[in-house]
Amino acid sequence: MKNLFCFLAIAAFLLVSCAKKESGQTVTEENSTENVSERKAATLSETAAALNGTWIAKDYLDNVKKLHTIYGNPKLTTTMLGMSFLKDSLATGSSLLYGFNQHEANAIWPMYWNDSNGRFEYDTKQDIGDKPPGDFALTLKDDNMLELQFGKTGKKELYRKADLETELNSLFAGSYIDKSTGKAVTFTSDGKVQGLPGFVQYYVQYDPDAEEAVPFDALFMYTKMTDEAGKPFHFKIKDKTLTLYAVDEHEVEKYVEYTYTIGKEAFVLEKK
Repeated sequence: MKNLFCFLAIAAFLLVSCAKKESGQTVTEENSTENVSERKAATLSETAAALNGTWIAKDYLDNVKKLHTIYGNPKLTTTMLGMSFLKDSLATGSSLLYGFNQHEANAIWPMYWNDSNGRFEYDTKQDIGDKPPGDFALTLKDDNMLELQFGKTGKKELYRKADLETELNSLFAGSYIDKSTGKAVTFTSDGKVQGLPGFVQYYVQYDPDAEEAVPFDALFMYTKMTDEAGKPFHFKIKDKTLTLYAVDEHEVEKYVEYTYTIGKEAFVLEKK
């Protein structure tokens, strides 16, 4: 990405120079300085546009796909589950990195645009947000991969540009056959389900500390798109088979505390 920025900037500079020569104008030192300023601004602008959005730890996403588990996903090896950026703030050259884990925001780090190397770095002069575990720098490896590097330890972490819910939904998205009824069932990547009696929407649990969380891999199914409370089902994925199990609720303290266990098979779905 950095090479692309340089290539585009140099190309733009050459085009401007050629145009001036053809019109009989001399490229003065003042004009040259102006071109350099425009080139740096364009690089910052392009980087701001590329960084804008949400980035999720690559290891986490890889493990979800490889192990077919979310609750049992190995402990994060990265500093955070993900981070997000705002393009308009980035474009000013002085911005914030917003980090989060599965349950909540856990980092707000100040950073600035380092024009000499074309990347965002920890801004020690900004008296805002949280103090990171040492100096850090962000390097775009390509349009969808971002490297977070810490200067003191040399640790490098990779994050992929992604929407977390869409990525988790991709585990289930597709067409199935209900093995007990032979009927078609469809899960879509935007959280909709068709063919399971009474249910129209699903939500993949990824926050183990949420108030309604159950202590194992779970899908929450909803009878209406406007439902606030869903019915949990434990899921297992093996090869092309998605098995959903009922979840049994046990009241520990009346209306206050519950425990949950995995019950009987509710649906066995074979992916087409």
